Amino acid sequence: MKLRVSIIIIVLLLSMSGADAGCGGNSTPTTTSPTTNTSALNTSSSKSANGLSLSLSLDAATYQPGQVIMMFVDERNTSSKMNHVPSSSQWSLNGLELGPSYPCGILSSYYPFGVAIFQGYDTSSNFSKATPLNLNEPNVIMHGCILKIGHDFAYDFKPLSDIEVLGYGNTISDLNNIVLKDEVDLKGYWTNDSISEFQHFQPGVYTVVAGDEWGALAVLHFTVTP
Repeated sequence: MKLRVSIIIIVLLLSMSGADAGCGGNSTPTTTSPTTNTSALNTSSSKSANGLSLSLSLDAATYQPGQVIMMFVDERNTSSKMNHVPSSSQWSLNGLELGPSYPCGILSSYYPFGVAIFQGYDTSSNFSKATPLNLNEPNVIMHGCILKIGHDFAYDFKPLSDIEVLGYGNTISDLNNIVLKDEVDLKGYWTNDSISEFQHFQPGVYTVVAGDEWGALAVLHFTVTP
């Protein structure tokens, strides 16, 4: 009986030793790869003197006619402190829009930025010579459009964030929190004919520009293939 018990104990000890060897330092460690955000594959950004950063992203660099082009514009505070930024009108580019979601134009929204699309490969040196495409139907007569507050309007950004509270003058208001990030989805543009017609982006190269009211510009390009 004692011999049988001894044999069982030896077998158990050998089993435990084998299990320990399998969990020892010779085993291959498990590594976790960083997650990559593929929602915006084409990105450009521009910083301004007031501590803000304007970024423009596209969900791709190549599209087909009729495919939705997703554009993301974000205005962010790069400071680790609250940043009180008075409103400005130092737009570097005319014709900035926010797409069909804002038929009254960028001045009717609380977003301090807009986008423009040019046909062809353009750079900041020749934007003034090019004409942006119509992202909204020009035949529509706008009624009841309410413009945002004028010269007393200010943006109070939270630290390292694109969230701001509406401020007036030098006073921070707790009226609301607004995320200064917008998505503009487009399939095409409206022609400049006497009677404008909607047209999908045709094969070729296009230039997308995001601009804010403090003069920052972010530029990207995309291609439409046949």
